[in-house]
Amino acid sequence: MRRDQSDLWFIAYDIRNPQRLRRVHRCVRTSAVALQYSAFCFEGHERALMDLLTVLESIIDPAVDDVRAYRLPHSLKVWKLGCQGLPDGVMVTGSPALMALMQVSESETATGILANGAGPERGTSEDADVYLE
Repeated sequence: MRRDQSDLWFIAYDIRNPQRLRRVHRCVRTSAVALQYSAFCFEGHERALMDLLTVLESIIDPAVDDVRAYRLPHSLKVWKLGCQGLPDGVMVTGSPALMALMQVSESETATGILANGAGPERGTSEDADVYLE
């Protein structure tokens, strides 16, 4: 990876107090893209992530709350089951990696995605190998 290239980070949290939860959610959504209610994808350098985590540290109660950030590898596998995606007409722009995490499906194409197959009998799923460059 080039030194000037940003990383992709998976951020998740479990916040016990509804007021703190709202504050954490508002803070994270200003810099990251929501994947689910408490799961986000942050694209940026480690320093920018540390800045975000410093702000979150001032909001949470470390005795009962949990915030985690994981750097995503350059090659990862994505599985989806059930209802995902963005509402009709909403598009994600940014790096191919971020686009891949947000829009993996057989009918969509994006740089760096290989999609295939249907899921188990109980429903459909897509799986894709996502290669981050």
